[in-house]
Amino acid sequence: MATSTTTDLKGSVERGQAMLETFIGKFIDFPKIIIAFVNGPAVGISVSTLGLLDGVYASSSATFSLPFTRTAQSAEGCSSLIFPSLMGSLHAKDVLLFDRKLTAEQAEQRGLVTRVINEKNF
Repeated sequence: MATSTTTDLKGSVERGQAMLETFIGKFIDFPKIIIAFVNGPAVGISVSTLGLLDGVYASSSATFSLPFTRTAQSAEGCSSLIFPSLMGSLHAKDVLLFDRKLTAEQAEQRGLVTRVINEKNF
């Protein structure tokens, strides 16, 4: 027999999952070009969704981090599907499973960032 707390938790998880699916679906189905400009630390879903965009330009001081393992979460935003094709399986695992923080230059080398721009010109 489920308690109201268990039922509330299950419903909350299901609503959260539906909201995330809708959010990510908007990126996938958006009919126009989407370009990101990253100026500083990007963490979590702000990094996960970069692979869904048409262009990503980063300040030379930007960093990219996905602390999924540290926060006991699974990868989100299609990153477990898209990152291996962007940066190769080994680099994707390093970023997704081991919270490897990337500099802007490293993110560009791995295909996550289109181009790095000197922070003075950003």
